[in-house]
Amino acid sequence: MPVVNIQDSESYYLRLLLLRKSGAVSFDDLKTVYGIVCNTFQQACKMQELLEGDQHWYDTLNEAIQTRAPFQLRLLFATICVCGFGEDNDIPELWFRYKDALSEDFVRQYSEDSGPQYALAEIEEFLKYYNYFMLYNPVFSHGQLYVGFSRVKSFDSVTVVAPSRKIVNCVYQEVLND
Repeated sequence: MPVVNIQDSESYYLRLLLLRKSGAVSFDDLKTVYGIVCNTFQQACKMQELLEGDQHWYDTLNEAIQTRAPFQLRLLFATICVCGFGEDNDIPELWFRYKDALSEDFVRQYSEDSGPQYALAEIEEFLKYYNYFMLYNPVFSHGQLYVGFSRVKSFDSVTVVAPSRKIVNCVYQEVLND
């Protein structure tokens, strides 16, 4: 099965259907769910509940680990954060499950303790391009959130990823609603 760029969402969903739906002989067969022909492959995946939970992201990363370098895995991880295509993803759990593969090269270069921090820093650089920010504890000791938010034009396009699973909003009540 060929590799598909996750940013090409319809191809990604087509591939997901090809891997999970047997007996289809046409695109319409792949897009047919319960006798209804869906308009898109994404819609067909949603109707078949292939996007429920995070299993498809685990499968995607498991497959990528077999053939991709850690740098490419970090880029894929960032893409999953950004292009989660509207699903509710448990990004911190994804990080904790795959941090060894995501930081393998940095661990070799630096240490077991600092390698994952370098990996997170690189993922954060990828995310900044899309106005996504990763928070580390403590956030305000270095003004990270303030600096990050000061660089965007609209908070409508800002997403915060917190690998530690904890966000304590002590300043911007109107930005980070609990």
